[in-house]
Amino acid sequence: MTDEADNASKFWLAGQHDVDRLKRIYEDYHTHAEGKEKIRVLDYGCGVGRLMKAWGNGVEGCDISPAYLAEARKNLGEDTVLHLIEPGECPKGFDVIYSLIVLQHNRPSLMKKCMRSIVEALNPKGLAMIHAPYFIPRVQHSDTVMEMNYVPKEEMQTEIDAMGGVILGYDERWDGCGGDIKNTIYIIYKSDNGSVVYKRLLNHPPRDFFAEMQNMPVVQDFLGK
Repeated sequence: MTDEADNASKFWLAGQHDVDRLKRIYEDYHTHAEGKEKIRVLDYGCGVGRLMKAWGNGVEGCDISPAYLAEARKNLGEDTVLHLIEPGECPKGFDVIYSLIVLQHNRPSLMKKCMRSIVEALNPKGLAMIHAPYFIPRVQHSDTVMEMNYVPKEEMQTEIDAMGGVILGYDERWDGCGGDIKNTIYIIYKSDNGSVVYKRLLNHPPRDFFAEMQNMPVVQDFLGK
């Protein structure tokens, strides 16, 4: 096997490993599958289709690069559904949206806009699994090399909350950026009525869930407050 072929094999194999992790998260947290004949899935920032190929089952992709989308179509077939988007946009109407190693290549303001668009694009009871760094020791801004940026968790949560999303958890075991970068995969549920419908979530309450409970009158009475 040539070096080029070996590198290509490793590239696609890494995509399979990443999708295996995403699917494990999905199995732990999904809330919307019952009663739906087809789950509509989107790869946000799909590039040349590395994760789409591994996910399979008709996943759609979107990207800001016509060249990447053309390459993705070559890799995945002419029937693949691909969306050319403007920076910060997201096609709507999906039950599952995932994204890995994408948002950090945008300035923080655009990272936040992307997250808002992703949550808005989810169907009610949909699930998003979105990777983003929340700390980088050395932020890199340049017109000649790839940018590296981050948004603190608290700021990203504000964007998610604003669009009716609920953070069900953080997966920080995956690290596709290396170095001292602190990453998380935000696991986001799209509320359909302002409340969370729990399924397989009893061990994964949203952040501040118990703190909020302690402020409820019935709990305060129980605690003797």
